[in-house]
Amino acid sequence: MALKTEDFLIRWVNYHLQKKGVSDRVTNLNQDLSDLNIYVKLLSALTAGTKIMEEGKENSIAGIKDLKEKAGEVLNVSSKVGVPRVIRDTQLIARNQKINLIYLTQLFVARHGLEDEVLTENEINDFKHEVTEEDDKVGTKDERQYRMWVNSLNIEGVRLMNLFHDIKQEVVLLKILERVKPGCIDWNKVEMNPNNHFKKVDNANYAVKVAKEEFKFSLVGIGGADIVAGNKMLTLTLIWQLVYRHTMQTIGSINEK
Repeated sequence: MALKTEDFLIRWVNYHLQKKGVSDRVTNLNQDLSDLNIYVKLLSALTAGTKIMEEGKENSIAGIKDLKEKAGEVLNVSSKVGVPRVIRDTQLIARNQKINLIYLTQLFVARHGLEDEVLTENEINDFKHEVTEEDDKVGTKDERQYRMWVNSLNIEGVRLMNLFHDIKQEVVLLKILERVKPGCIDWNKVEMNPNNHFKKVDNANYAVKVAKEEFKFSLVGIGGADIVAGNKMLTLTLIWQLVYRHTMQTIGSINEK
């Protein structure tokens, strides 16, 4: 059975902390990350052997007492390994599980640090559902990141193993739209058992229609047939806009509290 994304990321962080030889361990994605020092150690482990965190940089950042300043340094290092600057320093110190989940997912996709590892059988079993040699051949970083994002939504009956294949199955895309914007789907218009190509295209066409009308997404030239055909570029165009909308909603709701 696949690990939940939160559990997987916790095990991934602890894997690198253990490999680095430090005693710290993470059990949750809020309180344990509140002083940001776990992030500093994780980044140090992931950038070992590079010039991104030069000698003494880890201790220098860890020693910063102002959390906002420390968060800024963490995000600066993260950007150098390819993490997009979506989250701000004030949000990273909010002790919020959703923000930490978004950040760690982005960091994992940018640099998971497992490429050259010789893993034990147990370690392979821990990671195989999210990153394996075969997965790297099949998907891109975007595919993996967006798949992990979908899985992090914990939608009943939805667990993606391959974004482009699984997104067109049954009513998966419609369920994702509904999770991001509850009430946007009129289920009376949905074929709940799309057992042929034409029914799948009808559902996908409805999903694209909702994305355009309810979410105001820019989907020029994209139709349901493209999603069902597994068109990677057009599928990513839609999912990226969903990820961005959901991230902004999450951050916005935190800022309002």
